[in-house]
Amino acid sequence: MVGGQSNSDKLKRKREEIKQRLARTFKFVEDFTSDQNINSIKTRENAVRDALDEFNKVQEQIEDNVSIAELEAQTNERIEFENIYFETMTAIATAIESYDKTKVAATNNNQNSTAIQSHQNSKINLPVIQIPEFSGHFEKWLSFRDVFQSLIHNNNNLNSIEKMHYLKSSLSGDALHTIENLAISGANYDEAWSLLEKRYGNERLIVQAHIRKILNSPTINKCTAASLRQLSDDVRSNLAALKALNRPVQHWDDILVTIIPDKLDFHSNREWQGKLGNEMPDSKTLLDFLESRYQHVASITASSANQTSQEKSGQNKSSKHQSSSNSVITNKQSCAFCKKTNHSLHQCTSFLRLSTDEKLKQVISLKLCENCLRGNHSTANCKSNNTCRDCKGRHHTLLHGTKTQINDSVPSTSTVSHCNAQHSENLLLTAVVLVKDCHEKYHQCRALLDAGSQ
Repeated sequence: MVGGQSNSDKLKRKREEIKQRLARTFKFVEDFTSDQNINSIKTRENAVRDALDEFNKVQEQIEDNVSIAELEAQTNERIEFENIYFETMTAIATAIESYDKTKVAATNNNQNSTAIQSHQNSKINLPVIQIPEFSGHFEKWLSFRDVFQSLIHNNNNLNSIEKMHYLKSSLSGDALHTIENLAISGANYDEAWSLLEKRYGNERLIVQAHIRKILNSPTINKCTAASLRQLSDDVRSNLAALKALNRPVQHWDDILVTIIPDKLDFHSNREWQGKLGNEMPDSKTLLDFLESRYQHVASITASSANQTSQEKSGQNKSSKHQSSSNSVITNKQSCAFCKKTNHSLHQCTSFLRLSTDEKLKQVISLKLCENCLRGNHSTANCKSNNTCRDCKGRHHTLLHGTKTQINDSVPSTSTVSHCNAQHSENLLLTAVVLVKDCHEKYHQCRALLDAGSQ
């Protein structure tokens, strides 16, 4: 009994010594200032954790040797020590955080001063870094995580509430659904970030997602620069991500050079196959071919588009030029008879002095329309609605009275026909006309007019 009592007293003294040690640490942390060495705080933080383990071992031995009536008092001892322990740990964390903020603020002030001076010297405005949005695709997690940690998560100038706000505003889809039930508060930030890392930080799922992106790349049905660029970029980016995850992509050449060409259109695949020999190519050769093929098609597309644009431009210019030429011809129509440009044929004094028959001969010689006195068409194809003012015939008024007016003139002569059988005399109406042959030449002929025809 005496031995047991002595051992219990020894344990209680040990417990008291641990409590006093913890109290001294708490007092030191409370009196700590930013000009002291922060390592003295960090060293005591580990000592405090060791003190808790040591206290629990001693207290358990004491509680094993007391009666049920004394157990409540021992529980109070435990509660008292734990309160001192957590207060000390809180004080240590606060001191370290305050020290870090003070140091970061001083560093930022120096950096800002340097940046301001540099900006004043260089006059360069750097673009604001945007936080990428993460929607829950595993292959996008690592890039999102690295940027978010760099800008937000490890930024000591932001409190937990601000970090939680930035986190939620950067998520969408399934990723946002993962933490949408957590309110925006400082206490929930660490839990939210932990949930995201646990769900999307699965390396196996990330690797499989990148492999599926390569395998499920869309097949190119029509060879375009955009489709070739998309295939090349998808393969390169996913292989780079897999390599960063320490996957043995350097040993996947045979698989890649078999699968990827099947995604190509017929002409591109034929060109790729034509470059191959008996040896199996590596993935670098395939990727170089995709890039070369893309540049080739892009160059042809750009050249074709430029040529089409030039042809359209040329057609427009030609149309404008033709329109302008026609306008000039209309506005500045020259006389076909005297070749002067200040009047037209029907205003030409030299032409007007000619007799009617001489006028007709000149019109025929100059290959002009007898109705409008213009060229480039025949009288039969004349679209002018004007007619002779004297007889309303399809000829110009200046040509009225000539011997060639077939439909409009009165028969100029008559022919006497003798019939031996009847011994009677009939008068047949005739007219002298000009007939044009296939060589555009006119011949004078006599036409018989049938007065009884319908």
